[in-house]
Amino acid sequence: MNNHLDNSIYLGKKAVNLIFSLVEPEKKTTIALEEFVDGIANGKWREELEQYRSLKTEEERKHFKTHMLPAITLSGIFETTRQDSLLKHSGLLQVDIDLKTPEDREQFYEQYRHKLSDDPYMVAVFDSPSFGVKGIFHMGVCKDKDEHKQMGLAVLEYLKQTYGIEERLLDTSTLDLGRKFSVSYDPKAYTNWQAEDFSQSDLVTELLENIKHALFTSSRRQSQTNTEMEGFSSIKNKQRIAQKLLERACQKIRDSAKGQRFETRRKQAYTMGGYHFYFDGNEALQALINATQGNCTSIEKARRDVQSAYSAGQQYPLTIEEKTKEEKAIEVVKQQYHQIADFYPYDASIPRTQIPRGEYLSQLLQSEHYAPQSITNLVASTGSGKMIALKEIQKCLGERIIYVSPLVRLVEQAKKDLGAVGYMDGLRDIPTAKIFATTINSLCTTKQNITQLLKLVRQQQLPYLDKGICLVLDEVHQVAEKLFEPSCETNYPEFIQFCRTYVSRIITLTATQSSFSRAFTEQLAKDLGFAEKKYFFKNLPKR
Repeated sequence: MNNHLDNSIYLGKKAVNLIFSLVEPEKKTTIALEEFVDGIANGKWREELEQYRSLKTEEERKHFKTHMLPAITLSGIFETTRQDSLLKHSGLLQVDIDLKTPEDREQFYEQYRHKLSDDPYMVAVFDSPSFGVKGIFHMGVCKDKDEHKQMGLAVLEYLKQTYGIEERLLDTSTLDLGRKFSVSYDPKAYTNWQAEDFSQSDLVTELLENIKHALFTSSRRQSQTNTEMEGFSSIKNKQRIAQKLLERACQKIRDSAKGQRFETRRKQAYTMGGYHFYFDGNEALQALINATQGNCTSIEKARRDVQSAYSAGQQYPLTIEEKTKEEKAIEVVKQQYHQIADFYPYDASIPRTQIPRGEYLSQLLQSEHYAPQSITNLVASTGSGKMIALKEIQKCLGERIIYVSPLVRLVEQAKKDLGAVGYMDGLRDIPTAKIFATTINSLCTTKQNITQLLKLVRQQQLPYLDKGICLVLDEVHQVAEKLFEPSCETNYPEFIQFCRTYVSRIITLTATQSSFSRAFTEQLAKDLGFAEKKYFFKNLPKR
């Protein structure tokens, strides 16, 4: 074990919760991190670990780990068992390199352990209970679970890029703020109590930007291919689905509030009993019983409740229906939405401009609201006159506007209110029109897309195209989502290329700004090299 030199940066004094048994997480104490790591090196839990490592089956090891191995909440101390009850973040992240097969252990164990021990941000490195490699990483104090997850993603990306650690070997469940860290035994445990703070590194911003960019530019077509390749074995797919349902049921039991515990465990056990054909033996029943143990007043009564409800559910078998290829592809995209939105929590600090009674948005707009080489996000209440404001913007700019909406109804409204033309009006009318209106699907279809149309217009040597085009994305929260749907044949990189070729400025309109639309416009601005501005307008309430 290494000795510390400077108490002012000594990380061994970081406070963590020690949970004596995962089935009774409320029974805990607070200890210093060095006490935990010293216990691993000095054999405090040696007997338990030797017994754990001698077990033959995964089910036996899981049961033993849950009931017999203490664990800490490495990333901080908590008031209750819920991760939203964080009292103080430790600035530490659990790194777990799973080496489950003899081949992986032989190939990677020495290599990764040695590299992590030399890393300037690594506080400790030692064997996991199952002989993988565990690490404690000094990533920096985080204010909440969202920031914790963002920083954790940056850490994992850093480890992959710096040491070539394969993604499949890195356990991403450690990104959960309240993730438990089981005790282990390793007399050769490495420590560096003066490890540097990763959050202070210049690498962090770049890594986070790369992660966000990758989420946007990953091809949906590739995602569809991946999902289509799954499921060559129907029964295995259904077993995987059943396993996810079981995990969800166990989590609901663990999280159930006082007064709802009995009803929750009975309901979940009854449902999972219906799926019992998809599990081996009593696997599901035992998992449900284990889930109740840390959230009940009587362990024996909770066990009986689950057993009786599970048996009742077995009398009415349930069937798992596999999703279609289209449903799977949509699920992939929705998962992408959530991953992106994690980086953009709601910001309530941005000031709102009140629209006086009797006035409209168009009367408040100035040149700064539609500057060149910029993306301007106009967030305004329903009824503020966003559509009519476009007419005033077009007059001021003298540029043609391409108005893009997610809905045909809004395109037709633009034609009526703004005198816009669309595809059906024909190429002949486009040169004289100031506003061209289309849906995002038409903009991105390969059958008759706007890029082809503009090329035809250019061939007629229409001079206004040299000035560039103002692209207006109405209901941008829906436009952004539609652009990423599998049915949209143009992907994000192709949309970027279109904007680079023809667009001089972008204006987005919405009354409902979502995390995903904020992510979309921010990334769009970065990829185009545009500035990004946000303006919020709110109608005064009627008297």
